[in-house]
Amino acid sequence: MIGFSWLGLLLATNVAASDIAPAARPAAPHPDCMDARAVTEARHLDERVVLLRTPTGAHRITLAEACPRADGAALLAIAPHGWVCGTGREWLRVGDRDCAIGGVQPLDARGWALALREDAHKNPTPTLATVVVDGKSQPKRRFAPSPEYCVDPRRVRGWHTLDGDIVVTTQPRRGSRERASYRLELTGACPEAEYSTQLSFVSGVGIGWICGNPGDRVILSESLGGMAGSDISAVLSRRGCEIVAVYPD
Repeated sequence: MIGFSWLGLLLATNVAASDIAPAARPAAPHPDCMDARAVTEARHLDERVVLLRTPTGAHRITLAEACPRADGAALLAIAPHGWVCGTGREWLRVGDRDCAIGGVQPLDARGWALALREDAHKNPTPTLATVVVDGKSQPKRRFAPSPEYCVDPRRVRGWHTLDGDIVVTTQPRRGSRERASYRLELTGACPEAEYSTQLSFVSGVGIGWICGNPGDRVILSESLGGMAGSDISAVLSRRGCEIVAVYPD
């Protein structure tokens, strides 16, 4: 079996004999199966949900039983021929415990981003307030934005509309996981986006990043072309359009 630290990558193993030649490996039983041998990233969201990502896509793994998170422990997927399909003959090994896999669901970029955002809200990052040496300072927990499901408006360099949503291009930081292009999914109709020439953002939770949190909006100016000075345009510009999801495009 091959595995990496939980803090790094996750790779999976095959329950078949280790000396089987690669050419003898059968094809995946179903198109939605995950190649456990190619896993590059894992997120243990809770006792029953783990997200796994491979170079060709991502999957949500639902466990048939509660399997507590074990930070720092090795994490391995065990399945016949390395294909995880939710057949009932597969396990996720967390440390020294084998947990049965109950289901496998493919995730697109949107599904992956929303799952991570939901987990970040449920399990906010602990931080210390301003340190005062009185023995009473306690860590606080806050939602920390991630480039996997958030955009830093300060790094937006261009934008266009696509199927009613807005796609922005960004300038990534060197060495970061930021993507060059993000899709900002809007709720309801936002016709002014088709005619505007400038945009700005409002963070609903005051963190500066846009993640699709409640209150996140895009404010468009010069709306409706030649009607920019009209009362309708002014109302639309002040109101903006609500952003409900952000994910790499």
